[in-house]
Amino acid sequence: MFTFEKSRRSLMVRNISDKGMFYTAVPIFDTSAGDKTYAMFYGRLRALFGEPNSASACYNNMYRYDIKATASDGKAIYLGIAHIEKPFISLPADRVGIDTRPYKAARKELIMSIMCTKPADYVWRGFLEDAETEIVYRVKNGIAEFTKV
Repeated sequence: MFTFEKSRRSLMVRNISDKGMFYTAVPIFDTSAGDKTYAMFYGRLRALFGEPNSASACYNNMYRYDIKATASDGKAIYLGIAHIEKPFISLPADRVGIDTRPYKAARKELIMSIMCTKPADYVWRGFLEDAETEIVYRVKNGIAEFTKV
């Protein structure tokens, strides 16, 4: 069992200080999920953790959350969630000498926790990299919307 909280310390800073740790981004959803699912996921993240550690009006770098996961034995590990065209979770890459099992267990539990959270209402407006296509993610009263203008 883990408890989760938004970390004030950037996962990128943690990467530098955790010698030998190389993080990789793993998609949270399979390819069948779409923007309404991603909009709902962001609403759930906002309800659970509040404002992201960083946010952008660029769809390809929409938000980032740095998450501290504390195991029942008090040991803390760090994960990241970011929207890079779709939601990804960052965790250490499988490498010799690094036990990734706690990270994978925390990832599974964190995603379950997020998916069971009632989404917060919000509106996010941004642009694709071409700067001509406006994207709007919205959740209102538990219903997700996505528009591309």
